[in-house]
Formats: sequence, structure tokens, C-alpha cells
Amino acid sequence: EMYEGSPRPAHITLHVLHHPLTICDRILERHMLAGVTITDPGSTWIDAEVQLAADTRVDPGTSILGGSRVGAGSVVGPHSTLIESRIGEDAAVVHSYLVNCDVLDRCTVGPFAYIRPGTRLGEGAKAGTFVEIKNARLDPGAKVPHLSYIGDTEIGSDANVGAGAPGRRPAAMTAGTAHILTSAFNRPGIIFPQIAS
Repeated sequence: EMYEGSPRPAHITLHVLHHPLTICDRILERHMLAGVTITDPGSTWIDAEVQLAADTRVDPGTSILGGSRVGAGSVVGPHSTLIESRIGEDAAVVHSYLVNCDVLDRCTVGPFAYIRPGTRLGEGAKAGTFVEIKNARLDPGAKVPHLSYIGDTEIGSDANVGAGAPGRRPAAMTAGTAHILTSAFNRPGIIFPQIAS
């Protein structure tokens, strides 16, 4: 027995202690036996429906929920939450919160990013520090490194969105390939011909 010979508080029953932990432990054990590295099982929660490829690493304080999937070689955490999200291979999600989104191969997310439903990050895209993205598409290699909100928008391949750049207009906006958007974007009188409304 786990508690044999050691005192435990009288108000905590053995049933309460064992039942939820046993289910979680079995799920974690199944993934670890399949080649997933879970660096701190005691602080990790993985739902039964989650699919993790071999060589995935899950760092402390991470929750992977619903039908989320994570590809081989990816790192999730520390302190990240995935809900119904799909992560490709060799991606990294650090200190971030993702809901019903697609993050393709070799993407980096975080720290402190919030990726909302309907978002798709193309191969090698980046959603960096304090970035929120909702219902938007970042094409391969596009970067939103920090301090930005991107919503209802498409950012073209290899584009780089500077800090504080708004990524939402009344109509959908597209930023073309390899263009740089900066915080000057929202100043009156400045024209960016590479942006089509």
C-alpha cells in the first residue's frame, strides 16, 4: 500500500486519494511506455483521448485535453494547456494556452501566447511572447514575435509582424509575403501598399 506505515490526515480517505490518480497515472504510463517523455508526471494532466507521438516531450505543469494531438519531436510546456488542438512535428509550445487550433511542423509558440479557435500556424511559423491570435492564418515562416493581437487575418509566408501591430481590420486583411508590419501601421497618414483589404 502507498500509505502503509505513514500517517495521513483522517479527513482524506484512501478512495479519494487513489481513484483519480490511478486513472491519470495509467494514461501517463501508457504514453511513457510508447516513447513519450513526461518530465514531471505529478504535475501533468493528459486526457484519455489525447494522441502523443513517440519522442514528444511534455514538461511540468502541462495539461493536454480533449482530442489534442502532438507530433513526434515536439515539446509542450512547461505550464502549457492544449485543448482540442493539433501540434505538428518538431514544434515547441512554451508557457502558452491553445484552444482548437492547428500548429504545423517546426512552429514555435510562446511564452505566454494565447492561440484561439480557428487559428492555423503554417510550417515554421512563430507566435511569440504575449501574442494573441484568433481565427487567423500564418503562412509558412510568418512571424509574430511579441506583443501583438492578430485576428480574422492572413499573414503571408515569411512576413514579420512588429510589436503592437494590429492584425484586424473591419474587413479581412492579408499581409503579403515577406513584408514587415510595425506599430507604425496604425498611425494616420502612413500607407502600406503591400496590404490588400
